[in-house]
Order: sequence, then C-alpha cells, then structure tokens
Amino acid sequence: MVNMNIRKTILLILSLTLSLISVSALAATITVTTDRSSVGLNESFAMVFESSGSVDDDPDFSPLNKDFQILSRSTSSNMSIVNGKISSTKKWQLSVLARRAGNIPIPPVSFGSDRSQASSINVSKGRTSPSKSKISQDIFIEVEAEPLSPYVQSEVIYTVRLFLSVATSNASLSEPGISGANAVIERLGEDSNFQTNRNGRRYNVVERRYAIYPQVSGSMTIEPVMFQGQINRNAFSRFDPFGPQPKTLVERSQPITLEVQSVAKQFPSGHWIPAKKLALTESWSQDPLQFQVGEPLTRTLTLVAEGQTASQLLELPEWVPDTFKQYPDQAVLNDSKSDKGITATRQEKVAIIPNQAGEFVLPEISVPWWNTITNTLEYARIPERKITVAPLSNNSATGLPAMPTLEAPVNVADENSDPVLDTNTENAPVSTSIFWQTLSGGLALAWLLTLLLWWRSRRETNTEIVQDHKSIRLKQVLKEVEEACKANQTNELKQALLLWGQCTWSDSPPTSLGEIGKRTPSELAEKIELLNNYLYSKKKESWDGDSFWQVFKISHALTGEKIKEQAGELEPLHRL
Repeated sequence: MVNMNIRKTILLILSLTLSLISVSALAATITVTTDRSSVGLNESFAMVFESSGSVDDDPDFSPLNKDFQILSRSTSSNMSIVNGKISSTKKWQLSVLARRAGNIPIPPVSFGSDRSQASSINVSKGRTSPSKSKISQDIFIEVEAEPLSPYVQSEVIYTVRLFLSVATSNASLSEPGISGANAVIERLGEDSNFQTNRNGRRYNVVERRYAIYPQVSGSMTIEPVMFQGQINRNAFSRFDPFGPQPKTLVERSQPITLEVQSVAKQFPSGHWIPAKKLALTESWSQDPLQFQVGEPLTRTLTLVAEGQTASQLLELPEWVPDTFKQYPDQAVLNDSKSDKGITATRQEKVAIIPNQAGEFVLPEISVPWWNTITNTLEYARIPERKITVAPLSNNSATGLPAMPTLEAPVNVADENSDPVLDTNTENAPVSTSIFWQTLSGGLALAWLLTLLLWWRSRRETNTEIVQDHKSIRLKQVLKEVEEACKANQTNELKQALLLWGQCTWSDSPPTSLGEIGKRTPSELAEKIELLNNYLYSKKKESWDGDSFWQVFKISHALTGEKIKEQAGELEPLHRL
C-alpha cells in the first residue's frame, strides 16, 4: 500500500512537471506593427499588437504613454482549424499620436508574463501647411512626388492626401494621369487613414500612394487628381419639409512637373536598370556541391531589385559550359508592393548534366545597375566557380566483383608429413594442372562477362536520367500550354509554345511562332497563325483557347514519337 502511494505521488509530480514544460513551450509570440512606416507629428496612426496564442493576462499599455497619446483602442479575435489543428490569434489595435518628432521607439508591452517585441516608427516634424486660402476650406488635397528629377525607367513615389473636416457622401477621388510623356503607374496597396491638425483645425486624412516609372526622358507633368463629393448640411429649414439638400463639392490638386534624366553616361552598353537596391544570389539542389558525369544538378539564380518592376528585369547572362547539357525552366517573375514602392524578383532555374569528366569553370555572372540613391554605377555579381566533374564510379564504388586470385595446389607427400607448396610444376600431375587451368579460365571469363554487363547497365542508367528529365520537363510545358488555353491567356500561351518547341526540336529549337507553324501539321499551323495575328492586332476580338487546345493535343502526337499502347494504362499527356 505504501509503495502504491509513493508511485502515485511520483506520477503526480511528473505530470505537473510536464504541464509546466508544455505551458512554457507554448508561450505566446506577440508582434507589433504600424499601418505606416513614417508619420508626421500630430498625425494619428494605427499601432497593432497581435498574439499567435493565448496570452497570460490583459495588456498593460502604460509604457506607451511616455511618447504616444492613445486616442482609442479595439480588440478582435480569430480562430481557425486546419487538418484538425486549432490555431488562434488576437489583435489589439490602438489609434495613437506621437508626442515628439524623431525615430520613436515602441517599448515592449507586458501581457502578464508575456511581452511584445520592441519596434520603432519615424515621426517627422509635420507636412507643409496649406495656403491661407485653403485653411478655411472644409476639403483640400495635397500631393508630392519624390524624386522630382528621376532617371528614365526609375521609380517615383507619388503621394496624394485628401484632407476632410466635414462628413461627405458619394465621394470619389480620381486616379493620376500623365501629360506630354509615357509612363507606367502602379498603385501601392490600400489607402491609409489618420488624423492631423492644421492651424488649429482637425482633419481626417486619406493617403494614397503610387509608383510612377517614366519611360522617356524630358519634362513630364503629373496631372491634378480630382475629388468630387457631397457635403451634408446640418441645419433644417422650416420651408423645406424634405430636409436640407446636400452640397456638391469639387476639389483639384496642383500639377507636379518632373524633369526626367536620360540614361547615365557612365553606364555601359546593355540593359539599363535603375534601382534603389539590387542583389543577385544563387542556390543549388545539392549540398555539399558534387558534380559527376550523367548526374543532374539544378542551379537557381535570383535577382531582386528595389524600386523596379519585374518586367524590367531581363534574362541573365549565359553561364553553362558547352560540355554540359542544360534544361532551363521558365523564369518566375514577381512584384511585391509596399508603401515604400515595388520590389521586383526574377528567378531562373537551370538543370545541368555534365557529359564528361574533368576540370571546368562556371564563369562570373555580372549584372550592371544604376544606384538611384547614390547616383553611381554598381554591379551585382556571382564570382566564377571552379568545379571538378568526377567520372563514372569505379569498381569499388559500384560493388563490381574483383578478379579472383588463384592459389597453387597443395602436394601431399605423405599422410604423416606436413603439407608443403610444390614449386616444381614439372612434378605436378597432368590431370591436376588441367583442372586448375580450366577453373582459372572459367572464373576469368565470368568476371569479364560481369564487367561487360555492369558497363551496359551504367550506360543505360545515364541515358534514362537524361530521358526522364526531358520527359518531366515536357510534361510541365504541356501543362502550361493547357492552362494558358483554358484561361484564354494569349501571351502566356505564346511563351509556353516556344518552350514546347525547345523540348520538341532540342537540336534546332524554333525562336518564333512562325517557325513552329512551319514544323507542325497544317491544322495546328493555321491556329498558330491566328494566334500570332491576334497578339499583334490592335483590334482585339474574342479568342477560343479550348479550340486551340483540342487541335494542339492531336497535332502534338503527330509531331512527337509514335504512341505505344500499354495494357491497362493510359498514355501520358505528352503522347496524346
């Protein structure tokens, strides 16, 4: 009985210990974010605390009072169940005003034993006050552009702020336009809302940002944006039984003129890339990196440019040696937007297969770009890499049987004597000599046959690796063709067809849709000609992607290998 009580006590202690460990491991992670990276003094902004799990207690926001005035607060919770796993988040959103200018730290906030992460926000001394004629107005618009003298194809951040001191309805704000030049305009995220004081009057502010990329040098004007809305009157008239009629108001911003600089003279001949920051990185499919004849490896190159769009980042320089087979994937382009601008990413993947052993050099990859912050020429580089390609595995590595070693026969002179080696072959019996010669020859022949079979098996394996890689690549391309057809995406279909042409005619790949049409059956050639006309026609009509896919699917089988029937199996897509 005593032992039983002791055992129960030990189990209870272990259970409590494990509970404490699990509670410690599940401590909540609390992050803090703001809706804008920088604000002006006397402008309200949102400060959001978010917990990834249950917190220990209610938050204590008193440490914020030193540098911030809390105007309002709200909370929200969210719970989700994914694959039977329950996760919950909780947010505390504060509307605050900074008490001073500068880079203001946001101190950690205690949630019982849990604490939020530290952060900071940049607070400027304030925006330029409106003119005296606008101070008395209920609504006005401010605009600004940075920089005012950009380089051609570089990024300009255009900011629109709508100031409101009265309630409005049926309101709209127009998009910016460009006069006298060509430019690309991209809106940056959602609108920001905050409050500010101007000359003793309080305004609600709606802030909207754009990224503008001038395409030609010279003078360029950003046209005014226009606000249109109705102001509700507060007073009722006894002569108007239906109440006051709303007042319609139209307000316009001032135009902004940009002086766009041409390509810098110091920039070398080639593709012009003006950016705030640019980086080029690499990664490999194998670590540590080892090269062997017939073994595929994939190299991934990633180019990231701040202040650019992905369409401005062209194909990277060639780097694959002539003695390597290469199988490039289609480049992946992406644009990431924030209130600071656009960050573009271009990712290229190439599978390479060495076809001979030896020492090789992967050349340096260098991309010149113009730093718009420092106005200097810079290069993003990946240095050259010296590599060693190992030959096919030797006997020991592959488990190939070794050549048998034969020992001389033992001559027994007498039952009572010790065995000794007979070094005089003339004294060996003839039958024994013939036996050992036959056995030696048979074993040698078996070893040679084993070596021949291993060599053929290794050669077939290397061929299968290349063929499997080609087959996988072709399946991916055919899937892209089908998806582009079903989505009626003609530009994507053109790129997918060019990749299909590279896979189908790898020895002499076509470089245009016209070349592909010349190598395909007449029915598909007609469809490709219609696609080509559609892409370059100014008058856009409807495009039937499903019809194209049905013709392509049949024509692809005629262009490729013969169909091989397999009992009980469906042919893969690239053979249909």
